[in-house]
Amino acid sequence: MSHPVKLLQLTDLHLSADQNAEMSGRNVQQQVDEVIDAALKDPLWPADVLVVTGDIADTMDEDDFRLIYHRLGARLAGLDVKVCCIPGNHDHSAILKDILPEYGIQTAGCFICGNWQVLLLDSSIPGQKGGKLGPEQLNELDQLLQHKKTQHCLVMIHHPIIDIKCHWMDLMKVVNGDELLRRLVPRPGEKIVVWGHAHQEFDEIREGVRLLGTPAACPVQYKPLSKEYALDENQRPGYRWCILYDDGVIDSRVVRV
Repeated sequence: MSHPVKLLQLTDLHLSADQNAEMSGRNVQQQVDEVIDAALKDPLWPADVLVVTGDIADTMDEDDFRLIYHRLGARLAGLDVKVCCIPGNHDHSAILKDILPEYGIQTAGCFICGNWQVLLLDSSIPGQKGGKLGPEQLNELDQLLQHKKTQHCLVMIHHPIIDIKCHWMDLMKVVNGDELLRRLVPRPGEKIVVWGHAHQEFDEIREGVRLLGTPAACPVQYKPLSKEYALDENQRPGYRWCILYDDGVIDSRVVRV
């Protein structure tokens, strides 16, 4: 059997131009740096690929977006692994896709890891908290899913594509997430969708598709199964490993920092 692919996911960094900015009384930049440093010291490191699934920035200023993306791009480019970043609802999608490729970071499309096709989807809608996959992206998805050189499929996206039974967060899912599921279900092989946004861990199988949610790298974690906005004071930030085997087996685990 060939060597399994090690994919590391970071999500929801919520970085500011001001490196002294805080969330819940903790320095955001320092917390994110601690999560990244912990991943680099993890026994599974080095990863074969690192994917950041959105909400990299937390600002409304275009100059701040540029500063944040340049700063993170320079940090990740020095890791000597393949890096991908997709936008979340707090990001500026156009600026992200303009700047990060300067650092060799992939921001759209797909790539191949062993017997797995990894798809990068942009569910962000400018000015809105929730997500949607537009007609152009669904058409592109149809084309990408016709790829015949791999048996299994892993989709990286920012927003949850189904209700996760966290009522206030479910109002911000991908409104047409069923369109994604409808395309994945009949595809041969194993299918997995991995997201961020909800700042909480999630693991469920729906119609044969495994659905994984990952905690935020920033200080704030949200309480699962809550009807209204609620913080989870008992959980730390974290990251997720997805170990992908050619036969379709996936060993996925969340590491809290």
